[in-house]
Amino acid sequence: MVPKDYIVGTGNGLKRNKILRDSIERAFGMKIQVTHHDEEAGIGAAMCAAVAGGVYSSIQNASEKFLSKV
Repeated sequence: MVPKDYIVGTGNGLKRNKILRDSIERAFGMKIQVTHHDEEAGIGAAMCAAVAGGVYSSIQNASEKFLSKV
């Protein structure tokens, strides 16, 4: 098993609420890292649609292409 150094969190609830982030960090004994992008669900849905439509061969490929443009 790979050791975990931090928790990845998404969503405005975590990004905008320091008390919530602090509570999660205390509960798990790890720091929380929020994502750099907004609208994570929309991005994920768009990547899934692009894979389903044959634009990308996999979610991994779609993610790599998306991240290279940011």
